[in-house]
Amino acid sequence: SYAGVFVAILYAILPALMVYQGRYIEKLKAPFRTWGGKLGLSIVLMGGFLVMGLEIMATLGYLAKP
Repeated sequence: SYAGVFVAILYAILPALMVYQGRYIEKLKAPFRTWGGKLGLSIVLMGGFLVMGLEIMATLGYLAKP
């Protein structure tokens, strides 16, 4: 099903892109910032795209379904 794709977009890709927009494009200053910087955001984005790709491949039959 495409639920995994939706979850990857909703819980990994969109939040990472929103943080990048706020920190590095709009230069917003917040009283609390987590560690990781651009490397952390990149890891989250890659993980989200990996989950999305695996779900699509499983749906199309390229991977075995559990």
